[in-house]
Amino acid sequence: MTTFLAATAVGTAPALSEMGLKSMMVAQGLAEVINGEKTCGYTIDQSKLEAYYSKAGLDTPEALSHIANLISMAEFGDPPTPSACTMARATGKKIGILGEESP
Repeated sequence: MTTFLAATAVGTAPALSEMGLKSMMVAQGLAEVINGEKTCGYTIDQSKLEAYYSKAGLDTPEALSHIANLISMAEFGDPPTPSACTMARATGKKIGILGEESP
């Protein structure tokens, strides 16, 4: 797994160099919210996600690559803890991307 993570990090280095620190942090936060959808009991409204994604300036190839890599790496890790789910849900609500039926 270490080899995979190292290879992924090396593969994303050019993409990350094109993103500013704030964009990287926003992308990482969004990836956390997306990662929690399956296990934390909330849904993401895809049209709201698309609007937020564009509004946040993440609609670039570099940001897409970064987010996709974070989501892929999360599949190899442990599932989110209840506290991580609470934070991801709260963030999803705050940025307005959760579906109407989400708690």
